[in-house]
Amino acid sequence: MHPHPPQPFYVYKMVFYCKAVTTKINKGFDVLDVQYFDIDNLPPLSEDRILKSQIELLYQKIINNDISVWAD
Repeated sequence: MHPHPPQPFYVYKMVFYCKAVTTKINKGFDVLDVQYFDIDNLPPLSEDRILKSQIELLYQKIINNDISVWAD
């Protein structure tokens, strides 16, 4: 359904909308760095995992207060 690179397996994503209680974020043991990004200034993405179009869809759902379940 999406232009992900070809893969021999399927990927399922689950996204949960949460509100941050602070702007401070901590990196886990398995990441080099973490940051917040503006929707119009995203860093290069791991397209095996997520596409810009998918992030934009989720962003629009939040902006429009659309909390309905979405499945593709």
